[in-house]
Amino acid sequence: MADYNINAVTRRVVFTGSAGLGPYAFTFEILDDDDLAVYFNTTKLTKTTDYSVTIAANGTGSVTVVVNVGGNIPETPDANDTIIILGARDIERVTDFVTAGDLLASSLNEQLDSLTIFDQQVAEEQKRSMQAPVYDPAHVDDGGTLDMTLPAKDTRKGKTLQFNATTGNPEAGPTIDAVANAQTNATNAAASATAAASSATSASGSATTATTKAAEASTSAAAAAASQTASAASETASAASQTASAASEAAAASSASSASTSAATSTTKAAEAATSASNASTAQTAAETAQTAAEAAKTAAELAADNFDDTYLGAKSSDPTVDNDGDALTAGDLYFNTTSDQLKYYTGSAWVAIAPGIANVSEDTTPQLGGNLDVQTNSIVSTSNRDINISPNGTGTVVINTDLDVDNININGNTVSSTNTNGDINLTPNGTGDVVLGGDVKIGDSDVLYIGDGLDLQIQHSGSGSFITDAGNGDLHIRSDDALRIQNAAGSKNKAVFTSNGAVTLYHDNSAKISTGSTGIVVTGNVDASGTVFGTNQILQVKKVTLSSTTQLTSSGAAHELSTSLRLAITPKASDSLLYLNFFAPFVYPNSNNLSYAYFYNVTGTAAVGIPAAGGSRMATTWHKRTTAFDANDMDTLNMHAVITADNTNARTYTIYHRTEGAVAQFLQSTLSSAAGTNTVAFFWIMEVAA
Repeated sequence: MADYNINAVTRRVVFTGSAGLGPYAFTFEILDDDDLAVYFNTTKLTKTTDYSVTIAANGTGSVTVVVNVGGNIPETPDANDTIIILGARDIERVTDFVTAGDLLASSLNEQLDSLTIFDQQVAEEQKRSMQAPVYDPAHVDDGGTLDMTLPAKDTRKGKTLQFNATTGNPEAGPTIDAVANAQTNATNAAASATAAASSATSASGSATTATTKAAEASTSAAAAAASQTASAASETASAASQTASAASEAAAASSASSASTSAATSTTKAAEAATSASNASTAQTAAETAQTAAEAAKTAAELAADNFDDTYLGAKSSDPTVDNDGDALTAGDLYFNTTSDQLKYYTGSAWVAIAPGIANVSEDTTPQLGGNLDVQTNSIVSTSNRDINISPNGTGTVVINTDLDVDNININGNTVSSTNTNGDINLTPNGTGDVVLGGDVKIGDSDVLYIGDGLDLQIQHSGSGSFITDAGNGDLHIRSDDALRIQNAAGSKNKAVFTSNGAVTLYHDNSAKISTGSTGIVVTGNVDASGTVFGTNQILQVKKVTLSSTTQLTSSGAAHELSTSLRLAITPKASDSLLYLNFFAPFVYPNSNNLSYAYFYNVTGTAAVGIPAAGGSRMATTWHKRTTAFDANDMDTLNMHAVITADNTNARTYTIYHRTEGAVAQFLQSTLSSAAGTNTVAFFWIMEVAA
């Protein structure tokens, strides 16, 4: 028993492994060293093998871990490790307080301490669970909207967890695959946007180049105009002076040539400027087109990804009921089943596995024929003691369109017959194979199902009754690991139930009437018997104890148990039976006059029994007597009787209580004898009689 308080403290402590092997102290109280669970990092440790517990006088204590190379703690813990100690008392109740039994404070304390520890363990576990704040709305059970229950298994499988925008309650979110696909699509869209920005930058550069070329063209045009003016001045001078020298003419010709060259250059620069401007415009248009195309490609990619995601649902452990967007499935959807390693497609109503290519027929566990099976001159034969089962799907049937002749057996429609006169039909599988019948077996009236080489076991319906007959050697055994029931045809009423390692119960109209138990039988209702069955005043049992000794037994003073050797245990067979208690013992008071008392005492119930009401100043007893002084060898007799009701069938123990006023009473042996003394015998017996 724990003789200390269970204080208000969290029943879990976490340490780093910096203390090495420990000890690691815990401040919550325990009742024994099995009330703990100890973890090294994520591994749960085993007491004695991995750690030891020391419990202080106040119920707290410490844990010292044990290094076990190759075990749970391969080396001494350090600061990078974690040691967790938490309360883990088994939540159970192993003490039961019986009616009229002892109710000890130590037992109550142990039970109440256990209940307090259980509450603290549950409180500690609740701290580590997800729960709503105390100021959230009322729970749905209390008329509010709060319900922190997770969605059902099939609803939340493969999904993220989200909280409802209105109630805040947990609900299934998008599928994990959909979230991953969204992240991939976002990355692709960002890449497309970067490419469009690059194209726009290139277009801006082309426009700048066009502007530069236009400026160069303008400069060339100005130079050409100046050259043309100079040429005109030269021509005027030549006309005024016809006698100018050849050098002047040559100069004029040269100026004209220069003017022509400048004009050509101007034209070229203008063309280049126009080309650059055109290129710039084309580049800008191309950039805009590229950006538009990139955006269209992004949209198309997202649509294609979404369409593909809606068609191929990815890898899953079981058949999905909706697509990755939570929409209804459509015919042609695909997914890979990671449990069976199969690719499956949706028919519009069910998932069907797609059979892979096979190297040989034995690899295909669900083969299908696209046409007729032509065995040519071969046979269909099983090997290795295997069965041959022809089982159509659902309500389908095996159809043979003509008579089937197998040796001396003919199968025609629903009839299987032997072609030999009075011949047997034997169904014998290969080796240890079985004969497997996929439907009901019907046997006509008066036909017999024989089992055994000697037709030993026979099952038959005659038309008016059904029979199971063991006509051969040995007994008929009906065996069952669980209960064996005999019921009506509908299976709605029991007639008899034989429970393994338990009772055998007989029923009348589905109502239990007789049930066996470890100590006998229990009958519900009246017993109408022609013979003797615990009738009124019938003796059910007799218990007795005899005390005989050459050693003297003495008694004096206040009421006390005369001798523990006179204790007599009995378990009544009926709660309403009568118990006749009888005690006989010779005794003497040596040379004195005294009053003595005696009564029966229930040791189990700690109370006197069979005592009449007290009278006068004397105590209530079953027997009392005032004795006189005795001479040698004289004896008196304590002879008392009581009749009580059993009240119940609980076991109990009775004994004899005795009291004297003054002198010492002598039992079993008298010292007054002048010879060797007088030896006597004490008897205590209880007789149970049916009421």
